[in-house]
Amino acid sequence: MTVSAPISPATRLLRGLRRWLPRVLLVALIGYLALLASLYPNQERLLFHPQPLPADFSFVGRYAPEQAFEEIRIPVEGAVLDGLTTIDAGNTLAVRSSATTEDSPKFSFAGLHDTALAVDDNPAAIELAIKTCWASLWSERSVDYRRRGGEALDAAAMAVVVQQLVRSDVSFVAFSVDPIRDCARRTIISASYGLGEAIVAGLVVPDYIVVGPDGNVEEYQIGSKETMVISAPDGGVRQTPVPRMLGRQPALSNAQAGEISRIVTQLEDRFEMPLDIEGGIAAGTVHLFQARPITTCFAHA
Repeated sequence: MTVSAPISPATRLLRGLRRWLPRVLLVALIGYLALLASLYPNQERLLFHPQPLPADFSFVGRYAPEQAFEEIRIPVEGAVLDGLTTIDAGNTLAVRSSATTEDSPKFSFAGLHDTALAVDDNPAAIELAIKTCWASLWSERSVDYRRRGGEALDAAAMAVVVQQLVRSDVSFVAFSVDPIRDCARRTIISASYGLGEAIVAGLVVPDYIVVGPDGNVEEYQIGSKETMVISAPDGGVRQTPVPRMLGRQPALSNAQAGEISRIVTQLEDRFEMPLDIEGGIAAGTVHLFQARPITTCFAHA
């Protein structure tokens, strides 16, 4: 008789999400902590018993973050490359930052930490992208935000998510509740053409869609959507104009908006918190890239 090992709730949750997620590899916090140990070999307390750093501490001013991280070697040739075989060699990647204190009732770091899109799957490019994400934890904007919020500067750490890049025909940001109107139970979607950077970086006026609890579209405002971000032939991304007639058309059909709403609502129920989700549609299939709690709604829970 074979006895199967129990499945953890986290594993069960991830299996349930698999149909929406691109193939993914996590560079865990231990990699970032190992980096800190390389920078501060004689300060074990910094890693294991965090204490506030001096108020003026920052890589900025001592040396640029990129310069500091260029000197640090990470084991890309080992575990990371082994893990990339699960994503499929030959794919272009998205490398996303995921900090421990990124979203809470007090902090929301959306846009402060870096993401690298259309990264080649070679060791040098992946290593640079990972270190760029790590370095963004110590950018002037990030350090200033943590300092003004009263957070100890060394309280945060950075994991990195490496995903297969989905070349989205349409990208979207969806809120499982309405963060403006008392966190009411309806899905708010912003949608535009190309990769999601156009929406996240505020490069476009996206379509604005409201989907009610019954899954029907209650409101659809068509944005100008004049620019889209796409993969560049030589790596990275570039901006390109959206044809005028296309920009005047809705980026999502009502059926697609309803499908996104159903997915987002299911995820809110699973995580038991309101969520802000980034995703895209490629060849008619919905993909999810990342999710964060809607921190402004915690008071309404």
